[in-house]
Amino acid sequence: MNSFDKCKICSGQIQQLNPLYNLVKCEDCGLIFCNDIFTDGQIQETYDRLYNKSTKYQPYQAEFIRLSKQDSLRLGWPKRKVVHYILDQKVREVCEVGAGVGLVGVYLKKRNLSYMGIEMDSATAEKASSLGIDVRAGSFTQLAAYQESFDAVLGFEVIEHIQELKDFFTIVNKSLKPGGLLGFSVPNYNKVLNYPMDKNRLHQDGPPIHVNFFTEENLSSVLQLAGFEIQFLKTKSRPYFNVKKSDTYRFMLKALIGKYHGPTIIGVAAKSRSL
Repeated sequence: MNSFDKCKICSGQIQQLNPLYNLVKCEDCGLIFCNDIFTDGQIQETYDRLYNKSTKYQPYQAEFIRLSKQDSLRLGWPKRKVVHYILDQKVREVCEVGAGVGLVGVYLKKRNLSYMGIEMDSATAEKASSLGIDVRAGSFTQLAAYQESFDAVLGFEVIEHIQELKDFFTIVNKSLKPGGLLGFSVPNYNKVLNYPMDKNRLHQDGPPIHVNFFTEENLSSVLQLAGFEIQFLKTKSRPYFNVKKSDTYRFMLKALIGKYHGPTIIGVAAKSRSL
């Protein structure tokens, strides 16, 4: 398998961080990523299995059923915070990469915004489209056809999946109008610090599902290198409540005394220069 010999964002020197998953860290920008370069076939096979055979994505099927019944819309904490910030900026033209079954698209359509979604899985894109929103099957590269077209581009739990990370930021940058916004959520790599006895476990999906791993610090560096200016970055301060997880109550207590590393980072960055 081919591998990277330098940082895929800034071309800085890299050093091994996690041998179990072959993760490396850039000495300059701090980006953490899998050093293996997966083929398109390997990536497609992985996502076909996840979307169509794994039980992991079953909650999204339930979400689609609720949307199709026109039940009340509820955005979780990451989407709600970012979307409301975006709406406060009076945006009109929005694109979402990783549209899923259409939750954000339906939410924005009800607020009379122009919305276009891109979803890698064709069956999922078809379901979202059936809700009366514009969702197209394909990858983020479709954005290359839209130069300075959008006020905002959204990507919830998306950026960690993208192997061609520099291409992603370049294409998003070019698709945004001057001052346009990139809104996102990603898993917080530093949540590994909640488990000091499990030094190599990621406590999120590993490669080839997640290939990029973020902290507030490296996100800030990477986004600035990509021509964006941070508007806000925030890590969820408390765990997602799940009575089935034995760690939930322990982590809630740690959060109360400021010793918990939250599960998710959200943020919005504005296009500060064209690439």
